[in-house]
This record gives sequence, C-alpha cells and structure tokens, in this order.
Amino acid sequence: MLYACCSDLPDDPPVLAGIGNALLAAGQASFAAAVFERAIEIEPNNALNYLHAGLAGKALHDREKAVDNLERAMQLDPLLEQPYLELAKFYAESHDAVMLQRTYERYLKTFPKSIRAQMLVLNNAKPVP
Repeated sequence: MLYACCSDLPDDPPVLAGIGNALLAAGQASFAAAVFERAIEIEPNNALNYLHAGLAGKALHDREKAVDNLERAMQLDPLLEQPYLELAKFYAESHDAVMLQRTYERYLKTFPKSIRAQMLVLNNAKPVP
C-alpha cells in the first residue's frame, strides 16, 4: 500500500528515512527500499540515504544492491563507521572471507586507532553489533 503511494510521500529525506526504517523494522524491506531510493533521488550525496538503502538490500538478500549502496555510503562519508560494519556482517554471513578481510582492512585504514578495527582485522571475527 505505501509503495503505491511513494510519490505522495514528502520530499524530506529525514522523514523518508524514518518511514523507511519503520518499514524495515516491520519486515517490509521491499517497501523500505523504495522509500530509501526516493530519499536518494532527492538527496543523492547523503551517505545515510545509501546506508539505509544498503540495509534494505541486505534484508532483501540483494547482494548487488546492498554492497553498492554500502560502498557508496563509505565513499560519501569515509568516517561513517556503520557502513563498514554492515558490509563486514554481510560478507561474514555470505561466507566471503576474502571480501570480509578486505573490508576489515579498509576499516582499520580509516580508523587506525580503533581497537574494534584492530581486533576485527587480527581475529577476522564477526563484527560486534
């Protein structure tokens, strides 16, 4: 129902993010993804819009969308920590050890003094929530 009226939603990315996050929490990942895509159309240089779209992609098990959106979030705001952690979780769940290690190494390069990043790289462990 909400998906059909996405064009009637406000052109306000923070409001769209709230709606999308509520939909995602309610298990409506496909509707949430559409709302997050609308936020990206309105504000294409906002890393949080891509982070949210990446989380929706993960929930939909859409590897390409999840990875592309999380990578874009990291490009737009390299100091935003959550995309690194979400991407690492995705690779861990996908049993992609090579990409998991690369993501941890990028995380450590960006946050060299982060104890969490150091532990993840050294232990190649699953990220702490």
